[in-house]
Amino acid sequence: MTDFSSHADTWSSPFARRRASGDLWVHPVVSPRYYRYYLDGLGAVYGRTPKLRTKGFPELRDPKEGMAVILPDGLRLFIAANDFAVVDPAVVAWADVVGQVNVDPAISYSPKVIPIGPSFGLPWRSRPSLASFVLRSGAMAAPSRVPAMLRDYLRDHGDRAPLSDFGPSLSAEHEVFFIANYWNNAPAANERRLRFVRAVRRRPSLALTGGFRSRVDLPEAYTSYRLDTPVDHREYLRRTKKSTFVFNTPAVHDCLGWKLGEFLALGKAIISTPLGRTMPGDFRPGEHVHVVDGSEDSILAAIDRLCEDREYRRRLEESARRYWEQYLRPEVVIRRMVDSAGGVG
Repeated sequence: MTDFSSHADTWSSPFARRRASGDLWVHPVVSPRYYRYYLDGLGAVYGRTPKLRTKGFPELRDPKEGMAVILPDGLRLFIAANDFAVVDPAVVAWADVVGQVNVDPAISYSPKVIPIGPSFGLPWRSRPSLASFVLRSGAMAAPSRVPAMLRDYLRDHGDRAPLSDFGPSLSAEHEVFFIANYWNNAPAANERRLRFVRAVRRRPSLALTGGFRSRVDLPEAYTSYRLDTPVDHREYLRRTKKSTFVFNTPAVHDCLGWKLGEFLALGKAIISTPLGRTMPGDFRPGEHVHVVDGSEDSILAAIDRLCEDREYRRRLEESARRYWEQYLRPEVVIRRMVDSAGGVG
């Protein structure tokens, strides 16, 4: 049996307690890489391992599209953690609640859709448990793809740090760590990131490490910032924790990327360009992130303020972690979705 969670969580509301017995069901078309975060949340809230089945679910084809869940009392949840701000109307019709990472404020959604904010990848408990899950889910959903699924998912197993590593830590005073993929399909994001590293370089008191990762040749403007030595995820977290501040910007499809979720969980002082997606709760510039317009001068002004005003930097750090605890922790996301149903189910 695949172990999705090593512990049960106590949830005191009556609405939750009436879901304290019975089975949890998950549709087998689901990406372990994208949705382990929420599987952990289910395990923490309900204290049991979700089971796989297709009965009672909509037809799903893309493992990245989302995760469909039927709770013990029959409440139907759908979690969409891909890069897009739209969700299949058939899924909305099926679900009682849709938790959407990327909610575009310019789009009119069904009342069932709620913003849940960014998540990030988490590792499986072990290679054997991941292999067991892939074999069972693949056999139920796409038997011909099982060999490819095993290869793809097992290859990446272990490249992510566990949730226990995502704790706040004392940052350094004059060290900035930056690492990002160069995306051919996100030129605006690449340019904003380039402006950030250039702005950091304009302050000799700051030691900049990291750079851009790319499997192909970088444009000339980026070559001096190329990162040729791989950095594993635990080292990435260690150096990010030490970084005086971090930089966030929407990437492909203007999505809320994993980095934003990681930075909030780590309690970092975040310099960010405007977010084009809705965050849950009362997410405010100047309290949870320091927002800039994306120009190099605006980024430089933010760098100077965070270096000079330690109290402001500390407030950003504490507010970031507090926000993650209140809205983004895996079990909190599940609780918010269930409570938002208002007794539907």
